[in-house]
Amino acid sequence: MLLICLTVLSTTLLSLVPPVDRDALTHHLYVPKLYLKHGGMVELPAIEFSYYPMNLDLLYIIPLFFGNDILPKFIHMMFGLLTAVFIYRYLVRRINFEMALTGAVFFLTIPVIFRLSFTVYVDLGLIFFSFSSLFYLFEWAENRFRWHDLILAGLLCGLALGAKYNGLVVFFLLAAVVPLIYSRMLQLDSTSSSACPVRLSLADRLKSEMRTIGYGSVFIVTALLVFSPWAIRNMIWKGNPLYPLYVSSVVVNNDMPDPAGPKSTPIGRLLKRKLLYDEPMWETLTVPLRIFFSGQDDNPRYFDGKLNPFLIILPLFTLFYRQHKTPLQKIEEACLFIFSTLFVIIAFVSSDMRIRYVAPIIAPLTILSIMGIRDIGFIMLDRFPAFARKYGRWITVCICMAFLVPNMVYMADQFRTVDPVPHILGHMTRDEYIQCHRPEYAAIRHINQNLNHDANILAMFMGRRGYYFDREVRFDDGMLQSILQKAARPDDVLDRLRHSGITHLLTHRGLFGAWMADSLNDRETAILEQTFQKHFELLFNSDGFVLFEIRYGLSGRPNSRPA
Repeated sequence: MLLICLTVLSTTLLSLVPPVDRDALTHHLYVPKLYLKHGGMVELPAIEFSYYPMNLDLLYIIPLFFGNDILPKFIHMMFGLLTAVFIYRYLVRRINFEMALTGAVFFLTIPVIFRLSFTVYVDLGLIFFSFSSLFYLFEWAENRFRWHDLILAGLLCGLALGAKYNGLVVFFLLAAVVPLIYSRMLQLDSTSSSACPVRLSLADRLKSEMRTIGYGSVFIVTALLVFSPWAIRNMIWKGNPLYPLYVSSVVVNNDMPDPAGPKSTPIGRLLKRKLLYDEPMWETLTVPLRIFFSGQDDNPRYFDGKLNPFLIILPLFTLFYRQHKTPLQKIEEACLFIFSTLFVIIAFVSSDMRIRYVAPIIAPLTILSIMGIRDIGFIMLDRFPAFARKYGRWITVCICMAFLVPNMVYMADQFRTVDPVPHILGHMTRDEYIQCHRPEYAAIRHINQNLNHDANILAMFMGRRGYYFDREVRFDDGMLQSILQKAARPDDVLDRLRHSGITHLLTHRGLFGAWMADSLNDRETAILEQTFQKHFELLFNSDGFVLFEIRYGLSGRPNSRPA
């Protein structure tokens, strides 16, 4: 209990700083802020993220309406705590209070969970909805197929679908779990009811199959109904209920251009990792295992997150030790293991591997890890009873400490990375803190304080972090090159920019120079340099970030000062 309180206190302190995480500034806070600006949910074609399901992002709108962007971190943290509660509920009935509490502590201190707990993301919501749906499927089986348990599981699965598109994998796997559990339970009933099971008649088999189909259909329909508002929205806007997924296989009846532009032919995941990181084939093929051992924060090569190796080691003991377990426990453990394994494999073959993309496996693996610790005790009792009675408790404590110590080290390291104390104590203002973590913030402040409200900024090489902008901004790294390819003289560039409504250019000087050297030919470079000399005026320069005003002449020149 002390460790849980310490973990919650730590995440609370780390949450009391302004949001600076990439996805918060590009998506989870930025899109809700734009919805508030427009007075409702509107289509934002230039922001691909805005077509994603947004159950949690809609919750963030409430504190944003009152000007608070700290509270969304606590909303996200709440879903991690709720998942820990469900882990406790599951384990306390199957093992004991101490191990159930240990499972909750394990989960909350896992590095990627701890870090997500003080960020404005949505992954903890996906974890909670997916695991609680699986939890109620187990309740449905234990309670002899009560309808309300199944419906509740479907409802929670639908909420997982509406939290993030990764919920699609959760949906398909849990939809397969429903008939699996039902058929296995029927087999157990038929073998336990009689020493000599009677072969079912055709009518009985047909009745059983119809019930299996019925239960599966109820789960699927319930989940899809909960998710349907997002599918209907995208169907109206883009003609594709899962946009931007599967855009090549769906006819889009929409006059709006695809914000991402023409798509190049995709390459395989294995080849992509080879080209990006030049890693041996054995490293690529073992990525589903390496994510548990070699994860690093903010490093895509090492999966942009950190797990705990014991999450893959301890479940092996419960997988291979099947004694002292009821048939229902065996079914549940098999479902947890199959769900986790298939989820990792699907993520591996369908997307660039990130720890957050496989986040729904963390709660099931935490359960299996605690089961593994219990089964280590059973194995010792079976083979070395005297030794187990004397040292078994100490061995359990040592295993738990081996799991927790790396997590505690990671938690301490986050205080050095986030450094919340100066801001909490008032030694550093909000603007100073953001500037320390986001060097482009000085340029954004200058824009907000000095440009007209009708200014329209073209932002290049800015990472699409739009949350702190209070002026219209367009993130498009390819727009200027597209214009230059068709331009014959500087005035052509100016005409295209005027037609697009662009009044200013914001970019990073170093990245912009590297782009010119790598992407433009001599003709395009010459035109761009002439355009800058004649029509661009430098307004701001700080930390490599530069802001230019585009001069369209006396009649069309935008005013860089407030009206």
